[in-house]
Amino acid sequence: KNCGINVPQSQLIDSPSQEITIKAPLVLKAQTLSGKRAESGGIVKVTQGVISSEVKDLLHKIINGEKVEKILVEEAVSIDKEYYLSFSYSTQTRGPVLTFGEGGTGAEEKGAKTYPVDPIEGFSGKGLPSELVEEGKKLWQLFTKYDCELAEINPLVVDKSGKVWALDSKVILDDDADFRREIKFAE
Repeated sequence: KNCGINVPQSQLIDSPSQEITIKAPLVLKAQTLSGKRAESGGIVKVTQGVISSEVKDLLHKIINGEKVEKILVEEAVSIDKEYYLSFSYSTQTRGPVLTFGEGGTGAEEKGAKTYPVDPIEGFSGKGLPSELVEEGKKLWQLFTKYDCELAEINPLVVDKSGKVWALDSKVILDDDADFRREIKFAE
């Protein structure tokens, strides 16, 4: 969000009694470090009504071996198209690469394409549909500015009005580059 990438309105909660300010339809997302949360019941869509029972059920649930202690409550986005987008480093090319393909659970297995990115010239938009180029440039800026090993959005979606949203992300920082960062991150 701080890098200009659109994200839905959200609220972090850690108790079923906590007041939720976001109205349905919304999505409850278990805050765990594991992937494939949707397959494990860690992402719950709520279309209407009181959500306290869903929150209570999700809090303290075990998702992929990890106890859920916090939930991100997020406004629902009406999805038209869903993508996977990431920047990382390739040991084959010994440089940064863009990976792009179909989004959602198991995106890595759905035939995503990988393109080398010139570290001097930066990301030009090659490999992305025109509607995603600006978000790709913002993710590239995040990737380089914060010395990331990985900056991933999955899913990156286009809603029914054409607006692009990041609905989930993963960032891995290069611990050895900490001395160069403007912002220090808590451990």
